Amino acid sequence: VMFKPSFFLKNSGNSWQREVNALLDFQGRYWGGSSYRIQDAVVFLGGVEMRNGVRIGYSYDLTTSQLRKAGDGSHEIMVGYTFDLSFEKREKRYRSIRFL
Repeated sequence: VMFKPSFFLKNSGNSWQREVNALLDFQGRYWGGSSYRIQDAVVFLGGVEMRNGVRIGYSYDLTTSQLRKAGDGSHEIMVGYTFDLSFEKREKRYRSIRFL
């Protein structure tokens, strides 16, 4: 199990938004955690990374601000793909019939 904390700060014009995140990674394949968007929402999230690089996740935002009057929260579904890019030099192996 690996614990991955993070902090996110964003600006939209003259409005700032701060977010504190905590993510647990299980065996490099399963992940889950929570997030707190200061004065706005609490987020619960989880997902799985398939063996072929595809990540599927779900999160639920529970609104804590005045926007709560419009609804209880929001659901999000995420699908992503991780490309395996390797910039290391590969060991070249030459085969010659002389050494067979």
